[in-house]
Formats: sequence, structure tokens, C-alpha cells
Amino acid sequence: MSDKTPFDRLPTLATRGAIHVVVESPAGSRNKYKYDPKLGLFRLNRVLPYEASFPFDYGFAPGTRSGDDDPLDVVLLAEAPTFSGCVVR
Repeated sequence: MSDKTPFDRLPTLATRGAIHVVVESPAGSRNKYKYDPKLGLFRLNRVLPYEASFPFDYGFAPGTRSGDDDPLDVVLLAEAPTFSGCVVR
């Protein structure tokens, strides 16, 4: 049995010119969630101040790595918020 989760097996490229995005924190939420690849779960990382919330869905591009060894961050512009763990092309 593989120790990888479905998010770890998800390719970065969805189709030509499109990538997969895994949503961590949805628009309108004050909760900052972060994907924990060791557990394959989303953890509550912190709560934003009362006046603040995420204006857009925020997540990552699977299969990528930035300078801090985390996946590349993505801001997803959508008409309505999704949910943590939602995969969007």
C-alpha cells in the first residue's frame, strides 16, 4: 500500500494550460487551514483577526515546491467559495 495520499498523487497539470489547485482556506473564512502531507489531512493553522477574512479561495498547486519547500501558493478567483480539500482545475 502506498503511503501517499490522493493529494500527493494529484498531478500539477490538469489539462493543457490548466493546473490543479487544492483549496486550503475558502473565501470568507477567518480560519487558515494548512494541508499536512504526513497525515494527509488539513489542520487549523491559525485564526485571522476578527476584522479579516480571506477575500478569495487560497490553496496550493500539488506536485510543486517553492524555496521554503512548501507547494506553490495559489489564490483562486471564483464566483463563490469552495471548501477545504476541494480540487479545482
